[in-house]
Amino acid sequence: MRLKRLTTVAAAAAAVAVALTACSGGMGEGSSGGSSSGTVTLQFPSWQATEPGYEQFYKAQVAQFEKSHPNVKINFYEVTYDNFIQQMTTELSANDAPDILPLPVADYASFASQGFLTNLDSDLKGTDILSSWTPGQKSMQINGHYYGVLMQAAGYVLYANKQLLAAKHLSVPTTMAQLLADCKALTGNGSYGIAMPTAQDPNIVSYASAFIVGNGQQLLDDNKYNLTSPQVVNDIQQYRELGKYAAPGLITEQARQIYNAGKAAFLLDGIFELPAIATASASVYANTEMLKLPMPNQVTKLSSSLQIPASISPQDKQLAWEFIQQTTTPAAQTEFAKDTQTPAPRTSVNAAVAASIPFYSVQQASDNGLNIVPTATWFQENYGEITTDFGNAMTELFTGNASAASELSSLEAQLPAPGSS
Repeated sequence: MRLKRLTTVAAAAAAVAVALTACSGGMGEGSSGGSSSGTVTLQFPSWQATEPGYEQFYKAQVAQFEKSHPNVKINFYEVTYDNFIQQMTTELSANDAPDILPLPVADYASFASQGFLTNLDSDLKGTDILSSWTPGQKSMQINGHYYGVLMQAAGYVLYANKQLLAAKHLSVPTTMAQLLADCKALTGNGSYGIAMPTAQDPNIVSYASAFIVGNGQQLLDDNKYNLTSPQVVNDIQQYRELGKYAAPGLITEQARQIYNAGKAAFLLDGIFELPAIATASASVYANTEMLKLPMPNQVTKLSSSLQIPASISPQDKQLAWEFIQQTTTPAAQTEFAKDTQTPAPRTSVNAAVAASIPFYSVQQASDNGLNIVPTATWFQENYGEITTDFGNAMTELFTGNASAASELSSLEAQLPAPGSS
């Protein structure tokens, strides 16, 4: 388990002794991590620790928990999204786990299959979460068991800068053909039609999948890859065409920065990005409209969830569960919707706050869209490798001259074998 950052008023010599103990092997599994005064510090890393809306929500939850648990402190700190999975895998493998573990849901099955996560079946039975939550929670069963609580299902949308469109006398697009034509007209002189990742990035597989699923296809067909079907090849060619009107060599955060600087008319992203746009640029936010993807189907991705590492002590597991349970109450979920400006997973609170959530109908439609990540356990367990392979292939597609059919054929041959784990 992660060595607790002890909060104590003990003398400096005692602190030195604790440090020496840590160097000689630590407190070991099952230790409460408490100080001589009984204070326990729970470690809570997150890529959302500095994200607008999410930072406010979780910091308020931490403050509330510490108030109701006077002998507990929670260290809520940032680990960037690009580094999060690698760092958590390293820490969990080294038996140095945090106490409250958020995860991108796409990586959840891999962590569960490696034995990193605590089974929450009995904890969930004592709550109304399974009956009151968005249906995505039931998709988090791994071999019939739950290891996490879904905190957000994030639909994919298109952000449009209406001011940039008006300058070219363009209206918001309702079809993919119109979007491509608008992006072409808006690209040039240091500006771009759209902001989206065009380099190796953990999110590229999601964006590519959005085009596939949004147009009525699936990444898997009969539990096998479906990447070489003519329809999927056409969908990815469409995705490639759109990438022509984006700045080259961008990762997700750089794409967001270009949109927030007013250098791109459109941004392909999740509903969760709206508070960040508001924080980054008041003028861009004032001119931003959130649009449904101009595809036959709206799409979503189970985004983030909260888990408890299996290796921490029983005392810390109980405290971690009490914190997770606190975030699921109707009051907390109402604040989640208000702070993040997105629908809450506790669906009953959304009607009351809908008027305060911008573009609520668009967000709700995308949240209720088709899941872009296949639910096959073997696929989810291999998601990290699939993400890397997909990112490499899509980067080649954006920068090279090979056909989409050729790239997808090579990618399908390189991906983990169906059914493997």
